[in-house]
Amino acid sequence: MLPFSYRRMAGYTPFMQQRGIAPFLVTLVGLLMAVQFTAFMESEGHWQETAPGIAVRTLHYRGDVQEEVVTAVRIEPARAIIRVVQKNAGVVSAGATASDICPESGAAINAPYFTKEWKPVGLLVMDGKVYHPLRLDHDYSVFWMRKGRPEILPRIGHVPKGVIQAIQSKPRLVVDNCIPTFKEQPATRRSAIGIDALGHVILAATDGDFTLDQWAECLRNGLGCVQALNLDGGPSTQLCVNGKFPAMLRGGWRVPVFITVEPKPAN
Repeated sequence: MLPFSYRRMAGYTPFMQQRGIAPFLVTLVGLLMAVQFTAFMESEGHWQETAPGIAVRTLHYRGDVQEEVVTAVRIEPARAIIRVVQKNAGVVSAGATASDICPESGAAINAPYFTKEWKPVGLLVMDGKVYHPLRLDHDYSVFWMRKGRPEILPRIGHVPKGVIQAIQSKPRLVVDNCIPTFKEQPATRRSAIGIDALGHVILAATDGDFTLDQWAECLRNGLGCVQALNLDGGPSTQLCVNGKFPAMLRGGWRVPVFITVEPKPAN
């Protein structure tokens, strides 16, 4: 006998049972429900191109207390321009928000840690010029664009030729598709930059609380990152996406340095 809810949904009656209509209606209802469920899953997990070479998606991933919404941007380096942008660094309480500096058809995310003087912690390279020197602490790693390719590297001793954009941050969250061991830290809002197996750059942020272990698992298992670097978190965490599929994750305060992306100009 069919459950009462299915009998009501299918308009089930003894007459239909006699005529053989009930099995057909039940099958039809089941198919419709399956299609609806599949559509929901795809709408949540599907990358949607918001501008040429730039796609956005959201996903639910288990945070420290509950499932949290993670917003991510996937960038094709061959079709988009990735830049490090500094806004009034060194001017106390100046900075900007992600929405202030987000390109018209692109994205912006907060980037490295910064000092009380609002200066970036570690290496800062913009458009090929070094604006802040390397930090040589062993736990600081580098994200850079070099000769059109993104890389995330452990501590380095010098900046080679060809580096166009670069920042330093910590810790590395995914290393060659493996998750390292982290020092225990409280759960908080998180942001990160990663690289997937196809060489796409991934920007990701969440308004919910994640430990480093949880955040690393989300980046690797949820977003496919084989390399990933943590960015400044907590109230600094912010992400803005403009274009066909806009998105906004507001920060708790202004910050001095961002990573932005926008489509390359059409030839």
